[in-house]
Amino acid sequence: MTSVEVGDDFMHAVVHYSDSGITGVDLRRGRAGYTGSDPFGGAEYIRSFFSGRGDPPMPEIDIEFSDFRRRVYDRLVEVPYGETITYGELARRVGTAPRAIGQAMARNPVPILYPCHRIVGCDGPGGFGDDVPMKEYMIELERRNASDR
Repeated sequence: MTSVEVGDDFMHAVVHYSDSGITGVDLRRGRAGYTGSDPFGGAEYIRSFFSGRGDPPMPEIDIEFSDFRRRVYDRLVEVPYGETITYGELARRVGTAPRAIGQAMARNPVPILYPCHRIVGCDGPGGFGDDVPMKEYMIELERRNASDR
C-alpha cells in the first residue's frame, strides 16, 4: 500500500492506495505538500477540492460497501460542490432515517471523495468525528470557491 498527501495551510488529506484503487483518506490538521505518486487520481481529485475546481470524475475506489452504504454514497455525491443538505434531506432521498445517514457518514472511509462534510444538521453543522471546526472549514472553503466561479 502506498499513500500521497495533498492539502492547504489549514488541513491536508492522506490518500491510501492498494494495487486496485483508493483504500482510504485520512484528514489531518496542518500543512502537507504534495508527496508520493498518485496512481488512481485521488490526490488530483482532492487538489480540485482545495482549489475550487469542483468535483472531477470519481477516481477508482478499492473498498467494498454494503448495499445500504452504496445507496447513501451514490446519493451523497449528487450534492453539488459548495452546497449542503441536511441529514434529513439525504435520508428522504435514500428512503431511510436521518440517524442511519449519520452512521453512514461517520463510517465514510474516503471523506472529500464522498463529501460527507456537505451533510449538516437542521440546527448546525452536525458531527464530524472530533473535529467539527474542520467540517466548518471545508464547507466555507467550498462556498467561497463556488461563489468565485
